[in-house]
Amino acid sequence: MKHLKGKENRVANALSRKVHCIYKVQINQTCSNIPEIINEASVKDPEYTVLLQQTKEALLKWEKSDFKINLDNLLTFKKRIYIPN
Repeated sequence: MKHLKGKENRVANALSRKVHCIYKVQINQTCSNIPEIINEASVKDPEYTVLLQQTKEALLKWEKSDFKINLDNLLTFKKRIYIPN
C-alpha cells in the first residue's frame, strides 16, 4: 500500500466532500420546522414579546441595536437566534 499526500489522493478528497454534502442536506431537512417551534414558544414568553416589539420600534426609527429580526420573524441578538423561555 502506498501513501499519497494531499492533492495527489483525489479519491479520499472526493469521498470526504461527498460525505460533507450529504451531511449538510440532512441537517437542512431536519431543522426545517425549528423557526416555527420558536415562534410558537415566543408567544408564551412576555419578555420575548417586549424585546420583539422594542426591536421593531427601533428598526422603524433607524436606531442601532444588537437585536434584529430575521427573515423567519425571529429575534436575533448579534446574529444569534434569541430563544424564548
